[in-house]
Amino acid sequence: KQQQIQYEDFSHQPAEAIASLPTETRSQWMESQYKAQRIQSRKECIGAAADPEDYSSTQLRNFLKGSRLNKKMGEIGKLA
Repeated sequence: KQQQIQYEDFSHQPAEAIASLPTETRSQWMESQYKAQRIQSRKECIGAAADPEDYSSTQLRNFLKGSRLNKKMGEIGKLA
């Protein structure tokens, strides 16, 4: 069983600060950000499922959030 270590929340830090973290810390942080985004997206979509218009706008909003996250992860990857 892999030991889970709590790390500081770096989500509001510039890409340069995250890229300078040790590789293991950076990888775990990136993984946690993707997981948090997926969980939040599912919650929002489930809540909007009864209304097709609301569901569609929720999907689009979550797609854009995911795109911004991917962009930030790409910037971090280039700097690391």
